[in-house]
Amino acid sequence: LLTVLEGDFGLLPAFLAISTLINLLLFFFNLLPIYPLDGSKILDAVLVKPQQQMWLYKFRVYGPRILLILVLISILTNVNTFFFVSTPAQLACYGLTGDVCFQVLAEAL
Repeated sequence: LLTVLEGDFGLLPAFLAISTLINLLLFFFNLLPIYPLDGSKILDAVLVKPQQQMWLYKFRVYGPRILLILVLISILTNVNTFFFVSTPAQLACYGLTGDVCFQVLAEAL
């Protein structure tokens, strides 16, 4: 990892680009509307009718299991189950850091 960080840009810009990308990935991941994450609070605010409360209960019960299954699929296979999280994070990182983010990632891969 250190050789990647010491590439064409130097240590500090590469470190900032990677830390920016990690923070953006965590930000978008946390917005998923699955119970243990903060995105579930958005569902709590939107689903307020009594009929919708049943769905909220199911989300709370099965949310951690769904999240665990998605993480395991992403780890054990080559399927990127979190593409809807990683794509906006990479685009936001590009918008914030310019080409540095993509070039550091390309050197890392």
